[in-house]
Amino acid sequence: MQSIDMTDMVDEAFTANTMAAVKNYLAARIGKRARVRVGPPERSTEANSYYWAYVLGPIVVALREAGYERINAKMLHDHYKCMYLPPEINAVPAGLSIVSYSTRHLSSADFTRYVDSIRTSELVTKLGAYIETPEQYQDRTQNRFESWGI
Repeated sequence: MQSIDMTDMVDEAFTANTMAAVKNYLAARIGKRARVRVGPPERSTEANSYYWAYVLGPIVVALREAGYERINAKMLHDHYKCMYLPPEINAVPAGLSIVSYSTRHLSSADFTRYVDSIRTSELVTKLGAYIETPEQYQDRTQNRFESWGI
């Protein structure tokens, strides 16, 4: 099944009937069933690669050079999620609540703000870690994604 992302082409007036019409049109046009997702743009795999390798990676290297040998990217990821993301509270039976933090549902704009918070954080400044901007990363790697998640 081919996936079509129409997030930039729809507005609030987009209804279920419109969705069905679009699916039927696309299915006839491409000769297969089509899945249409309506919602905010999601970030790309390139944005995730940038985050893990070119944001968290240099911080891990700088921390290890400063003597913190056991630090890894997953630890930093968990730390920054707690610092910069709102908690998701999930109620479970017996009145307990489980608090979690996740980047999974961030829009591309929210993910950009999240990464910028990390890039400009006090820890990064103190360590002197150099983190490329997304634009520098794009230019250097010749990736041509238009923005964070599109």
